[in-house]
Amino acid sequence: MLNSLSMTKKLMVTLVPLIVIILLTITLLLNSEVKKTSTRQAVETAHLLAVEAGQKVVAPLINELQQLKGLASVAKSRGQIDPKARREHFNTLLKQYLQDRPALIGSWTLWEPNAFDDLDSRHQNSASHDHTGRYIPYWYRDGQGNIQVEALVDYETPGAGDYYLLSKQSKKATILDPYFYEIDGKPQLITSIVVPIVEQGQFKGVVGVDVLIGEIQKQVSQIHPYGVGVAALFTHNATIVAHPDAKRLGKNATKTEGDISGEALPALIQSIKSGSSFEVVTTTPLFDGETLILNDKVDLTDTGYHWNLAVAVPMSKVTEEADSLVRHVLMICFAALAGLIVVIMLVAKNISSPLSHLAKALDDIANGDGDLTRRLKVEGKDEVATLSHAFNTFAERIRVLVSGVAEQSQQMAAISTQLENHSQGAKEGSERQRREVDMVASAMNEMNATVAEVAGSAQQASDSAQTGSRQVDEGLAIVDSVVDSIQQQANEIKAAADAISALEKGSKEIGEVIHVIREIADQTNLLALNAAIEAARAGE
Repeated sequence: MLNSLSMTKKLMVTLVPLIVIILLTITLLLNSEVKKTSTRQAVETAHLLAVEAGQKVVAPLINELQQLKGLASVAKSRGQIDPKARREHFNTLLKQYLQDRPALIGSWTLWEPNAFDDLDSRHQNSASHDHTGRYIPYWYRDGQGNIQVEALVDYETPGAGDYYLLSKQSKKATILDPYFYEIDGKPQLITSIVVPIVEQGQFKGVVGVDVLIGEIQKQVSQIHPYGVGVAALFTHNATIVAHPDAKRLGKNATKTEGDISGEALPALIQSIKSGSSFEVVTTTPLFDGETLILNDKVDLTDTGYHWNLAVAVPMSKVTEEADSLVRHVLMICFAALAGLIVVIMLVAKNISSPLSHLAKALDDIANGDGDLTRRLKVEGKDEVATLSHAFNTFAERIRVLVSGVAEQSQQMAAISTQLENHSQGAKEGSERQRREVDMVASAMNEMNATVAEVAGSAQQASDSAQTGSRQVDEGLAIVDSVVDSIQQQANEIKAAADAISALEKGSKEIGEVIHVIREIADQTNLLALNAAIEAARAGE
């Protein structure tokens, strides 16, 4: 099938589909790899955004923790103050600390028995004290914004007293899981930041502040990864600190997040508790389609605990950049394919055009209408140029050869004319020779008759010439031999004459034949003469 096509079409039929297949294969592989890589990068970017956003959200808490450490340092220097004035002095510090920080809803301290000033017995059941007399003031803002003080409660009760017991057990700073606290008759979600006071390895007490979670909820609600995603903040115990659905605040994620994370909920909870990175693609009602859910740890400096920021983003947004990149890659590949096809066509034309000229030139020569002075144009140093140069060299040699053949043909024509003239002369000589041979044969026949008569006379004279009988017999034998020889020679001469007629085209052979005929004629004449002489002698 390909043999019936031109070279350009052959190149187009063979190379173009092959290149298309190769490019499509490369494009598909590249598409897969680019999409996979871009999606992976997008997911990693989402993780980085989650970590960054999480650190930004908890930054106020960490900052408050660092400032609270300064207050704890002041508490450690209480020995410089008279024990009787020590509580009043530190109450003033706590009140001022709260007053200077509008974001706080309370500041407080709680000490082990007699650890603060060894005067617990003097303060039993007094204002902002309980029956123990321990230093346990809680400064807070009331509904009108006024700062009030009261005694802390439930500080020795596990669960309710975690704001004290956790730091007492760990001797580390603590940021509590958010919990509801009634403020001005309304339950508010708050958290407590606690710094322990440890002296010479001994736990003495804590200082702490209470912070509303509402500001954190507001910050988290403003986190929109890729412009449309949402975020949620969880403690290490999976308690919800901030969430797109405010009704879930303060609840545990194990009981609320099943509708969003589906079968991935156990893995998500495990990631939240361990602080490990997590990601899953699932279908959720949030975006009515495939959704990327990921979780990253948010360190709570110096506490030994962590929170977690989880984000949910529709996969269409995650892969949007990858899809755009793939479209650009496809456009580039198709443009490259079109350009490559054009290049192939130009190259094919550049190759086939000189070959077409070469084929036409050879066809002209083959059909006898060619001009041997015609030459192909030689451009460049490629194979076509080499072939064109070789053709030009070949054509030049053919021209020289044909010119030589033409000259030789003219010479051969002249020689043929000369040979024809010589052959015509030889033919005429042969005719004359044949006529002479015929005359010799007639003479031989007459001589034979004469010899016969002589023989008769000799027979008649045999009786009278006994002495010559032997000689006459010998003469007769010789004559018979001569007659036979002459007859044979006459036949040979006739055959030679026929052969000479058949060999008219060979002047040299004709000359030799004529020479032979002449020698035979001379011998015949000589024999005839000898025979006549012998006959005459016999007659005598």
